[in-house]
Amino acid sequence: MDTSALVTWMTRRDHWGDLDAFLQQRATEPLATSTLGFAETVRTLDLVGHFPKAMDDLDVRITEILLTREVRDGAALLVGRLRTLDAIHVAGALSLRDDLTALVTYDRRMLETARAEGLPAHAPGIEG
Repeated sequence: MDTSALVTWMTRRDHWGDLDAFLQQRATEPLATSTLGFAETVRTLDLVGHFPKAMDDLDVRITEILLTREVRDGAALLVGRLRTLDAIHVAGALSLRDDLTALVTYDRRMLETARAEGLPAHAPGIEG
């Protein structure tokens, strides 16, 4: 899950019902985000409301994909017009390729890049 998906999930904003149903269908599968996703999500939540336990909540529910050399180098080499932070999310997902069942994002460019890389990428509630 990228930050847009995590924030949607935690704040129950637009598309939350579709995202929750999507995740419920995969309830036995672990959720993960990059180290960046933890920091980015908490900072975003601080801007939209009061979430004093956000980091603790994430830490309990979400597996952390560490920013290794593999992820760093993968992000740097991705083709396309992807912002740096989004490239790190895609590269983190690529590092899990064999174990990844879904990358969830609400960022259009990230969704397109992930799919171009052969990842099963989804935006529950807005994909056609």
